[in-house]
Amino acid sequence: MTPENRRVNIAAEWDLSEEAWATAEDLRQLDRRRGAISQYYFAVFHAALAGLISRDVQPKTHTGVKTEFSRIFVSSGVLNPSIGRLLRRREDEREEADYVAGLVFTKDDVEEARDEAGAFREAVRELLTGERWLEGK
Repeated sequence: MTPENRRVNIAAEWDLSEEAWATAEDLRQLDRRRGAISQYYFAVFHAALAGLISRDVQPKTHTGVKTEFSRIFVSSGVLNPSIGRLLRRREDEREEADYVAGLVFTKDDVEEARDEAGAFREAVRELLTGERWLEGK
């Protein structure tokens, strides 16, 4: 993939992250806790994909995204291990929100999801901006 193609794909993934974040915020305001938690995960997921594309890596599965993100950014020391854990936590909670009908989420759960998703996205945004992949974003 050429650098320009990567730049376009990174921007597209970042836009999807922004859209998921905005949807999560709307759902949080409406007290739709499950939906908000799910969308905060997708905000993280698309930010992670943007980061991976910057390294010319495009996993095909959610598991692949977690594995490659950890290998490329966490194990290498580029990002703090706590950031890598946030990706896994957000996915685990998203699966619970989407598939465990009897589970009740509190407002604090949603705020924690929001805080973690925000921290993850900010770490990736700083990395991509510093490397000039997200100029103008």
